[in-house]
Amino acid sequence: MKSFGLLAVVLLLTAIFLVASPPASAQSTFDIDEQRAETLKKMESIIPDPVRLREIAEETFSKPLSSQDINTLKSLAKQSNSYANMVSFIKDEYEDSYRRNHGYDFVTEKLSPPLQRYRQIVSEFLGIRNQAYFNIGMKEKVAGNNVEALIWFRDAFRLSNFECEDRNAPAKCMRWKAEQELQRLLGLSSVRAYVTWQ
Repeated sequence: MKSFGLLAVVLLLTAIFLVASPPASAQSTFDIDEQRAETLKKMESIIPDPVRLREIAEETFSKPLSSQDINTLKSLAKQSNSYANMVSFIKDEYEDSYRRNHGYDFVTEKLSPPLQRYRQIVSEFLGIRNQAYFNIGMKEKVAGNNVEALIWFRDAFRLSNFECEDRNAPAKCMRWKAEQELQRLLGLSSVRAYVTWQ
């Protein structure tokens, strides 16, 4: 009989807690409207076409550096970054749900495939952006604009994954490549750049 009374008290307290506590995802309409307006200010007026971005990237990066148009590179970087940010709207929610449910294998197994695919797509377009930044830096360096080159290399460096995937081929790693160019410009080539812990 005591356990029945204890159970009733627990149920009553739980009900009071649920009524008194708003859901974790509840936000005021004002907050949501304010966030939406702020996001719209930062975004382009169009959704970039990922197929076209891939085509432009392939066409542009396959040319010799001297034939790559700097305005095309800047546009490609901007649109690729914008598209990656838009895909991240979805990816970020999957990541939040994955973290919240990390102890439930039956949930995370279902979340993993789409989450991994969204991550790959975001990574792909950020990679296009970073390659465009690097190529702009190279063009500025060739033109003798070393400070401008340094800034573009810095963006490619800081916005790339720090960890190189293949220790035997660091030249495939954007962060490492950009660091090499930064070192050359700053007279730091004697410093051995980090590749990977593996």
